[in-house]
Amino acid sequence: MLLCLRNATSGGSAYDSGYDDVIQLLDGRDLHVYERRGAKPIKAGAVQALRSGARKIGTETWTWSVLENGATVIDAVTRGVYVELDLRGDETQVDTLLELAKLLRSVESIPRPVAAEICGALRLSATTNTVLASFASSAKSVAIWQETPEIPDGPGATASPHVIGSAWRAHPPDEPVAVCYLEGSFGAPGGPPGAGSTYVPQVDDRLVALVGVDRRPIVWTIGNHASMKVTNPGP
Repeated sequence: MLLCLRNATSGGSAYDSGYDDVIQLLDGRDLHVYERRGAKPIKAGAVQALRSGARKIGTETWTWSVLENGATVIDAVTRGVYVELDLRGDETQVDTLLELAKLLRSVESIPRPVAAEICGALRLSATTNTVLASFASSAKSVAIWQETPEIPDGPGATASPHVIGSAWRAHPPDEPVAVCYLEGSFGAPGGPPGAGSTYVPQVDDRLVALVGVDRRPIVWTIGNHASMKVTNPGP
């Protein structure tokens, strides 16, 4: 039924980002898919539905609407994710859209590779990068790690955390996160050494990336191996 992905864009944080996709079906039609975690977003402007109704998929209620722009759309909040599908045409497209909705699977239900495999697949350097260390962690542990200072400010002083209120707090606490320590060339290349000077290698040779359920790597920090120790945030 599905032929190819024609276009996809995403935006927002790792957890609540919205995905706006166009998928070509085998019959040549374009299926528009929009999804984001959480409740149905509030859209500005008047509702442009000519006709609407509701259908069931199992215990879930999907709302359908025929829009003034010539498309038919179905939408629902399923497994904590708002999903919207639409095709060009009238309400005769509802059955097709519902069949497509039945094919949806949450990314959490897809078998997840081990952390070493996830990290090994990352290509975040302009040249090559290697995996120095990989850890299987969780959103809760990563949040605590990001908010906890590694080096106190001094005797009797209260150290400032890495961040105040990690973005991973918005994720389910048990969401799996791969913590990837990569080594490579991650900084902007320097120019040639001047006359009588000694070439100084690039210093940004270590990178930490975090990969949640959506498999998109989020670069946490970049720096030099001498100042970035390897830390396992824990499970």
